[in-house]
Amino acid sequence: MLFASVFKEVFLKNSRLYEMTGMVLMHGRAFGNGLEARRLHGQAFPDWNLPDHRAFNAVVQRLRQNGGFRRRTSDWSRQETNQLLNAEPEILNVVEENPGISV
Repeated sequence: MLFASVFKEVFLKNSRLYEMTGMVLMHGRAFGNGLEARRLHGQAFPDWNLPDHRAFNAVVQRLRQNGGFRRRTSDWSRQETNQLLNAEPEILNVVEENPGISV
């Protein structure tokens, strides 16, 4: 698909920006339908992970509310804390299995 190849060239430097911009564009092409946006995204970007259909609506909502793709600072700190707490058991298991690993 020509659209996808041109789009990749422009935004390749920032893959997260590229991914979210693609999601917004597919959401628009699907007239706000998350399921259709997901289908179109899969066709346009077959090598990428396919986000859940709700993620398309969430990215568009964040863009509308914040004027950009970044979450508000308070949201970031809360999310990072939760991610660290969720990852702790997995990290401890890896260290236990590989005691010589540098942490």
